[in-house]
Amino acid sequence: MRLGLTSALLLATLLAAPSHAGIIFGRKPAPVDPRTRVPELLNVLKNDKDAAKRSKAAEELKNFDAAAFPDIVPALIRALNEDPQPGVRIDAAQSRGKIRPGSQAACEALENALEKDPSMRVRIQTRAILLQYNWAGYRTAKKEAIPLATEPPRGVLGRFLPP
Repeated sequence: MRLGLTSALLLATLLAAPSHAGIIFGRKPAPVDPRTRVPELLNVLKNDKDAAKRSKAAEELKNFDAAAFPDIVPALIRALNEDPQPGVRIDAAQSRGKIRPGSQAACEALENALEKDPSMRVRIQTRAILLQYNWAGYRTAKKEAIPLATEPPRGVLGRFLPP
């Protein structure tokens, strides 16, 4: 009985504390200044040795306006094409997929990753992002068609075909 009463009093005391103290509900993080945060994230994405930090930087870059910070898209494309860690490449692709509108260079980088990336996880993720782009109206550039031969090929059975 005494343990239950003590627990109830302790819980009531915690709930009665002001919510701005951040004990139970937490505090809202202070707003970040994009003019300082974006260059920091770009530097981490390009130069940091820790793959987890590069991955978080790529993930956080999707929250900023790519029109106001034109260096975001090329940095994400560079990370998608050149980073040695598949997790960083996945986060760069996901962040690039969230930035609208899609540029031709960025979509080509996603298609390139879909075709040539050695990691199956990266290829699967880029396929999903390109599918979302297709739903939004983006169409891949047409590859040059292979011209059809004017004459049918002559193989082993070719000698039996009339000329």
